[in-house]
Amino acid sequence: MSRNSLGIISISGDLQGGAGAQSGVVGSSGNIDSVKIDGSLNGGKQAFTGAILSGRNIGGIDISDLMRTDPSVQAKFTAIISARGFIEQIVVGEVAGTATNRVIIAACGDPAFASSGLSYALGSVSVENSSLAFANVIAGYGILPGHTYTNPDARIDSVFIESDCIASTIGAGKLVAERVFGGASSKDTDRALVLRGGQRSLFSTINTVEIADGVLADFKSGTISAFIAEEIGSIETSSSVPTLHGGPHNDRGVIVDFQGRLAGVFNEGELISE
Repeated sequence: MSRNSLGIISISGDLQGGAGAQSGVVGSSGNIDSVKIDGSLNGGKQAFTGAILSGRNIGGIDISDLMRTDPSVQAKFTAIISARGFIEQIVVGEVAGTATNRVIIAACGDPAFASSGLSYALGSVSVENSSLAFANVIAGYGILPGHTYTNPDARIDSVFIESDCIASTIGAGKLVAERVFGGASSKDTDRALVLRGGQRSLFSTINTVEIADGVLADFKSGTISAFIAEEIGSIETSSSVPTLHGGPHNDRGVIVDFQGRLAGVFNEGELISE
């Protein structure tokens, strides 16, 4: 990783992780203005391969095709985007992780780098062409080699997914454990609570989630997705629009598809662990 801030990075092809440690990485301990990849961001064989990493803030990331992990690898933290501070915008064509090696999009929203009193970590995240599958989109975590940062007040502004949301978690705040994120059944999210902490006047928040033309499950494999924060503004899918109450800590429920089957668990984070 560079010790200096980086400007505009443009890659006319794939950013490919390899067999070596920290291969296929665009990284800086400072800010990154923007990264544009005309191809795919592909995880490699070891942790922190195929990655975009910042020790501060990232302005924008545009990945034309896939962001994916290697299905033959079980290592964590391959095909990863992470910042200790704030990521303003992420646009990607498709996100394709696996059950044993999830794609991770994470930003801590460290208050030391905040541009306002609100602890925004992720601005807009858009999966423009296809699905979000086996991925963790998490605000309140900054995952860098040798360091993990947490922020219980972190916020996500908006998430847009063109097609299906499969076995994925969209979460904000200090989550209890990664292992209880969205997965194979509703039991995987039963304990997915958000801990109290941080400033009393702030709550971990997901403002909006829109799934334009898809569902929240792959029923052939029995997978569901989870939405976790102290407060969630709205979730909209092509088949269901749950009615959520304003304010934190007052919603808990499931999204059911048009055939009456469980499609997603939302606002588990509004059931607070003291």
